[in-house]
Formats: sequence, C-alpha cells, structure tokens
Amino acid sequence: MNFSHYSEAPIRFAADLVNTGPLDRESFEDLETVADLRAFLADSGFLDVDDPEALTEDDLEAFRRLRAQLADVFLASDERTAARSVNQILDECRSVPHLTDHDDAPLHLHYAAPEAAPAQKAGAASAMGLALVLVEDGLNRFGVCASDDCIDVFVDTSKNSCRRFCSDKCSNRTAVAAHR
Repeated sequence: MNFSHYSEAPIRFAADLVNTGPLDRESFEDLETVADLRAFLADSGFLDVDDPEALTEDDLEAFRRLRAQLADVFLASDERTAARSVNQILDECRSVPHLTDHDDAPLHLHYAAPEAAPAQKAGAASAMGLALVLVEDGLNRFGVCASDDCIDVFVDTSKNSCRRFCSDKCSNRTAVAAHR
C-alpha cells in the first residue's frame, strides 16, 4: 500500500507514540520524564522541535494526552467512533492547514500554526494522517498486534491489508511458538 508523504510519516509517528504507553494505561510508561519525551521525539525524526531543551512538564502531559486520544482511534470499534476521535484531536490541536517553504524546503503542508505547541503540531499532523487513511481505506488498516504478549498498535501498509503483527519480531516469535 502506498501512502502519501502526508499520511505515512504521521501515522507511523501516531502508532509509535501510542506504543510508548500501555493501551490499558497501567502496565508501563516509556514517557516518564521530559528527557524521555526529548529522546522519543529525536528518535522518531518526525517532529522537529526548535529547542528540545525548552520542552516542559506541560509538554510531557500534552503528549501523554495526545497518546491516549490517538489510542482511541486505533481501538475504535467502528469508523464513526474513529472519526469522532480524529475530529476531537484536530479540534483540540486547532488544526490550521497552511503551505510553507521554511528552511529552503520545497513547498509543503503543515497542519498546525507555526506558533502551535509541539504536541499540537504532532497531534494535527497525526490526526490528518489517520484521517486520510480512514477515509481512503477504512478502519481495517488500524490494528493491535496479534501476538499473545504484545499490545502494540500499527497501521497496516501491506498491499492486501492482511497484517496481523506490529513487527517481524512478534510475527516470528508467534510462528516459533506455534511450531513448538
């Protein structure tokens, strides 16, 4: 499945952010500190924060809230519920699409105002990416890993929409366990 630049990076970021915390909200927390948030954003390469050192506890809480909202999209039982969740994120992030060519980059879209907080920028772009997938391919492209010991989410980018696992690691581990 070929997703556009405007959906692929944001949906991968959305899934990665959701996977930094538990779907049951109790098991683990990868974003315990602002330093963890800085490291996550740097590793993702998706959101360029002007000054990562300026991130605060408020930013950490905003990303945790965004994570929970994005999880609601992945776990939605139907497309209307997923759409409501996406729309809520877009509303709260005050999404304002605009064209820009900052830093000598070619003309491209941003979904949040330049002065928006980092979580608003990430939320607006992620929600737009998820919205594009939802409109084009429906909810069946969103999944939770089928491995018994994993609850990570993913967006199925396969041609025939048959992905069941979040990664090859989980797929292989399940296949080996079944073989035994």
